[in-house]
Amino acid sequence: MSIGAVGAIEPEVMLESMVDLVSALPNTHPVQLNTPRKLAPRTSQVEVCEQRSTEAECMIYGFPAPHLHEPNYAVWRVLDSIVGGSMDSRLFQEVREKQGLVYQIGSSYPPMEWQGCFSISLMSTRQNHQKVLDSLDREIQRLKSEIPDGDEVDRARTYLKGTFLMSQERCSDQAFLLARYHSLGLGVEFIDKYPVLLDEVTPEDIRANADAYLNHPVLAIVGPGNGGS
Repeated sequence: MSIGAVGAIEPEVMLESMVDLVSALPNTHPVQLNTPRKLAPRTSQVEVCEQRSTEAECMIYGFPAPHLHEPNYAVWRVLDSIVGGSMDSRLFQEVREKQGLVYQIGSSYPPMEWQGCFSISLMSTRQNHQKVLDSLDREIQRLKSEIPDGDEVDRARTYLKGTFLMSQERCSDQAFLLARYHSLGLGVEFIDKYPVLLDEVTPEDIRANADAYLNHPVLAIVGPGNGGS
């Protein structure tokens, strides 16, 4: 258990109250944690479709990615921001604004402890099914083959550092991050280390990681799928 506390708190009073709290907990056997097995590499794309007779279609396009403790974690934070982390991202500008193929689109790279995942999620229509998939494939291939512009990487870093600061506006937010990073084994100093790691990410890091990981996705669809095209 990790407990974070931020604010006008006397450490001795805080410690005493925590001792009382913990001592009141039931004395049970320790939970046995089984570390998940590392996923075997896929050699082809996997598609899962929950077919429904609707005009709308929801897609999730996912890839295994580095987890929170791997040295290229910060690279993937920047990559995620470039691909679909904001309204300035590639997917939002290209697939939604320019082509008008989707209602909404974005990417996600949650900080997971044992096995990471990078995913693209979107909401579209049955008429645009194949056009959307073709556009996603083009953007993935672009990531794998082209080194992003330095200004694009700088904008992504600035956005990430800004949102990271905003996530610490309240004392409760700061306490949560301290406890979370400590419990994950990153140490409370990760709050200061994370922005430095972002600054160390290079454009070539983005391309190299995309080329290494963005292969053979899992495509999950809720909607008409191919059968409704």
